[in-house]
Amino acid sequence: MKLPAFQFTCLNCDGTFIEPEVPEGSYGIFLLRSDSGERRSLDAGVDPVFDEIVPLVRAITGNQSNDRSFAALHHKAFSATCDPDKLQQRFILGAKPTCPKCDSTELSWKPFEDVPPTEVPEVEHQLWSQLSSAQKYGVIKNILTQTGT
Repeated sequence: MKLPAFQFTCLNCDGTFIEPEVPEGSYGIFLLRSDSGERRSLDAGVDPVFDEIVPLVRAITGNQSNDRSFAALHHKAFSATCDPDKLQQRFILGAKPTCPKCDSTELSWKPFEDVPPTEVPEVEHQLWSQLSSAQKYGVIKNILTQTGT
């Protein structure tokens, strides 16, 4: 998926950098980042795993709403379904970019039209697809337990 470039300015060290980002108002389109700096894109409308885990998250948490609290749990759980990056780091849905100078995530940003859109590979679920239903339940329960749910 091609994503437009944004210019980020660090509020900590005033450093600037350019990287792809999902524009505001893009419904169902997400960018996932790993701690090692790799990125993956997600179109939630076509990714079958995005919907597959909804009943698992509801069963584990008891949360039957469709509010922001459920969305936060769902996004945390979804990250566990994605294949890791080249360094075996997990992709995190909603992770903010970090300043390459000081590692801060306190940033301002604006579209940067001088750079063409960047192709960002889509998330993959090869490992997830090999799991049994019971194993999938365990993976989701584990990630939600780790995050304090």
